[in-house]
Amino acid sequence: MKHSTLIKQQSTVNYSVIQLLSYSIILLLFFALPLKAQVTVGSQDPPQSFSILELTTKTKDGGLRLPQLTTDERLALNAELKADDDAKGLVIYDTDLDCLEFWNGEGWISLCTDKLVDCSTVTYPVLKESYDFLTGATIANLIADIGGNVQLYDAPTDGNLYDNPSTLLVAGRTYYVEQRVSNCSRRVPVAVTISTAAVSGSATIDACVSAMYDFQYQTLTAYNAANAAIWQWYAKRRGEADSEYKPIPAATAVSYKIPANFVKNVFRTMKSESGTDYNDSVVFQVKVSNALRIEVKSDTLDMEFIDTYGKDYAELKAPPSITGNPNTGGVIKVAYLSLGQDRDPDRTQNACDFGDLYQWGRWRDGHEKITWTKATVGGNIDWDTATKDNKIDVNSFPATDFNNTPTVSNPEGGTTTWQISNSSLAYGKFIYGNNSWNTAKDLIQDFWATQTSPYTKTSNDPCPSGWHVPTRFEFGAIFQGTPTDGNPSIVTPQNNKWTWRGGTNVSILNRIVGGYIVTYGDGSDKSRRIFLPAPFPRNFSDGTLYNTAGSFGSYWSSTYYTITANAQLLYFDSGIVGANANSPKAFGFNVRCVKE
Repeated sequence: MKHSTLIKQQSTVNYSVIQLLSYSIILLLFFALPLKAQVTVGSQDPPQSFSILELTTKTKDGGLRLPQLTTDERLALNAELKADDDAKGLVIYDTDLDCLEFWNGEGWISLCTDKLVDCSTVTYPVLKESYDFLTGATIANLIADIGGNVQLYDAPTDGNLYDNPSTLLVAGRTYYVEQRVSNCSRRVPVAVTISTAAVSGSATIDACVSAMYDFQYQTLTAYNAANAAIWQWYAKRRGEADSEYKPIPAATAVSYKIPANFVKNVFRTMKSESGTDYNDSVVFQVKVSNALRIEVKSDTLDMEFIDTYGKDYAELKAPPSITGNPNTGGVIKVAYLSLGQDRDPDRTQNACDFGDLYQWGRWRDGHEKITWTKATVGGNIDWDTATKDNKIDVNSFPATDFNNTPTVSNPEGGTTTWQISNSSLAYGKFIYGNNSWNTAKDLIQDFWATQTSPYTKTSNDPCPSGWHVPTRFEFGAIFQGTPTDGNPSIVTPQNNKWTWRGGTNVSILNRIVGGYIVTYGDGSDKSRRIFLPAPFPRNFSDGTLYNTAGSFGSYWSSTYYTITANAQLLYFDSGIVGANANSPKAFGFNVRCVKE
């Protein structure tokens, strides 16, 4: 049987009598219900014996359209429905969840079972026990301070909803925060304190604005604000008089991101002293108007910063002579960033931007690029979107697409050898499906550098002019002076101090990434240090990314391995550093160049 709503009102001034007659008929039908107990709307056919009301039509296909409410509108009915036992069975359509919901007397039951979340596994955002505000703060201020999908009530169950955002907060009152995650919710009590400090007051904090990497930053947020329309942020060097506070340009929002290049680009502008060379490691005092407190979220690895101001590399200790370099001068100059790492401090994907992922022996034709994207649910990397557009199966193009002669121009104006032809479908794409991306040339060793002293870089080397992909001997010198594996926490490396910094895996995009801080010599000279993050490797079997950032790091060397499909690399995790590791050439790993 096809069900549909039958009556569609049509209103015209000329048909007022007909409208009145129609309404009268409808009223008669409903008054007749207690007598007849059953009725059919839409046809002359009698209702089925089991039906009280049937809606049907033989002239138009359609359906019954139920009341449509948002989740907030639906939840706002709770108090009224709980007070009336006759409300059981009420049905609505939730437009936020795209689900039919019915009231069972105690709560809403979703009919979309495939979209339900197991509430016992839900993790709610952590709340503070107390929230402090200035006089004049409102419900809207508290909700903004808490953040997320919340509502405020005056009782732990049932109670009244604070639905007027301009309602003033009351000191000492307990507010019940209802947090919602999908179909799950909970109420948590929080206290509010009110200060009578003037709105023109300001909060201050010491902020170490030293540079670690340009793509990392700290976020300062003003709390306890009293309806301030503008929060002006100021800064000065610690030790200077308060009169030296200068307004940070365009920093007038409730939060301010202090970029790692604050000294280079921001502070100089504030002070109008562009000719003065400031030390990145200086500690600044920052203040903000219209607030009592500043909270800091550090989006860097930790508070042990690395001074990169005005530099491209750090000098790490090495033996006076190593294989391929008989005169190191006692140092190896290692780049601060891997190839492809972004230097833009405003990049939203900063925690995930670990640089390009190269297949061993290939130059930068585009195969190394990853488009970092945020999935719609959970804030994680959308792996499919990130990798589907620049990968190709090794069996889907002919072997003749590999150039065996130096015919492919590289970005430096030279030519490359044994690379993918410019006209091939595989050009610029990550080649997967085999442990070697160029099986026809597995015996060729000199893809990135010659394999005998002095290990000269080739035109395939993706590092810029004046730099090269390090040899395994250079990696060995950085770790221990030999290409020997070891655990830095047990065996003290001979040349440089390796310190593991574990990260936090809150989510892919919001984690603080682990890795090693490598400091010159015994670690006391912190002006010479680099950070080697543990990045996402790319799988040679299907071209996808491993979700292992923060667990282990892999950095290609230019050195060929005796197994034809493998090459050597620097591998590490929290317990071991392997400067003599090897892996299939078709993996996608990072490249950290060293200066020639």
